[in-house]
Amino acid sequence: MKCRFCFVSNKRFRRNLKVSEIVGQIWTAGKRLRERFLSEHIKRSNSLPFTNIVIMGTGEPLFNFNNIIRSIRIVADHHGFNFSEKKIVLSTSGISPMIEKLLEYSNVGLAISLHAPNDEIRSSIMPINRKYNVQSILDSIHRCQKRHVGTKNITIEYVMLKKINDDLRCAYQLAKILKGLSVKINLIPFNPVDGVDYECSTAERTHQFLKILKKFGFVTTVRKTKGLDIRASCGQLSYR
Repeated sequence: MKCRFCFVSNKRFRRNLKVSEIVGQIWTAGKRLRERFLSEHIKRSNSLPFTNIVIMGTGEPLFNFNNIIRSIRIVADHHGFNFSEKKIVLSTSGISPMIEKLLEYSNVGLAISLHAPNDEIRSSIMPINRKYNVQSILDSIHRCQKRHVGTKNITIEYVMLKKINDDLRCAYQLAKILKGLSVKINLIPFNPVDGVDYECSTAERTHQFLKILKKFGFVTTVRKTKGLDIRASCGQLSYR
């Protein structure tokens, strides 16, 4: 998707994953966890030994829509893993029409990479915004929540980039554009990436940003960074 702050954007597109490959990853993860950590009884079980699944590729899952939907149905089916769709979250860079299509066909949660409160900033760090801009994403969320009152778990992802999108005016603007939507906000500390000049916002600025959003009634969290020591944190994942 060529997001400026993501290491994956330095790599070329190869192909989409097949249904068998997506489901196979989940099956393999379950098998390895049972073998390493669980009792003999649970090892023989067909149930998955974890509570949540996040679909986030080195790319855009919604551009692999048919295979994603088929995979979700296999995982959720009682002949498959009997895993609740409500415990599955799909991460997207904000492909507006596909967001609505996904929520028509499934009950999965959504993590939408917004990362900016306006088109000027978002287009400068996420070129996809030139096709699917901030307002189109907000409109899609609004239409989905209007049709599915009280449902649809949606989180707004916001990477904290020093002197790019962390001005406190951005926090107020973000609160304004999200007003009336039932969403949570997840602030993500930027992880250093080779060849990328961005820096992470300070802990103090992130806390100030958090306080403003909470003041407007939004459930807001700061993501805990994991895997940084092996360059496996958010934005650092890639393939050889």
